[in-house]
Amino acid sequence: MADLKWDFVASKIDAYGQVQLVIDFIDQEAHLKKIASGAYDSKLRAVGKDAAKDGRQIYVRMLHEMNGDWYNWRAFFGDNTVGDFKNAYKHAVTVLRSMGANLKFQMSYVANNASKKKTPFKDFYVGDEYVDQVCTSAYNQCGATYPKNKFLEDVFGDFYTEVQTFTKRPICIAEMSSTGCICKGKPAWITLGCPLVT
Repeated sequence: MADLKWDFVASKIDAYGQVQLVIDFIDQEAHLKKIASGAYDSKLRAVGKDAAKDGRQIYVRMLHEMNGDWYNWRAFFGDNTVGDFKNAYKHAVTVLRSMGANLKFQMSYVANNASKKKTPFKDFYVGDEYVDQVCTSAYNQCGATYPKNKFLEDVFGDFYTEVQTFTKRPICIAEMSSTGCICKGKPAWITLGCPLVT
């Protein structure tokens, strides 16, 4: 987040029209309680101020894959909790909105909880007032987690079904790919969402 320069974001909007800005709290100390307590507010306000001056609409995805355990802003990392995630997310959205920028917010999960945690997706949800789109990362992990390619609907389907029970916000896939070294058919999977080779 320290390296975020609005000129770079603006250049991407100029080039592509639509931008999804991913804000990573890359800092060994960036635990959720610290974010919620305001430790990053000055940086968030700077981004929000520049975005407000620009005026164009962008989508913001931050604290993404919160139901994972691999980054320090995840609910299952260290002593973080689901409640800590919700407090941090709502705080960050509130700070960015206070600057008057034309922002839309994506709350982005992983299609399956890390470490086989059983926490329902609904428990993470911060409410429609803080979310414009509900997104997920959906990866075909053939060879890494299971022995055969899976269809996109098998990777993404349970997430999609559950999310529809607690919000009517649009659903998107924020990240997707397929393993390629162990199981064949990665290009087809990315193009079609289904394995041509198992």
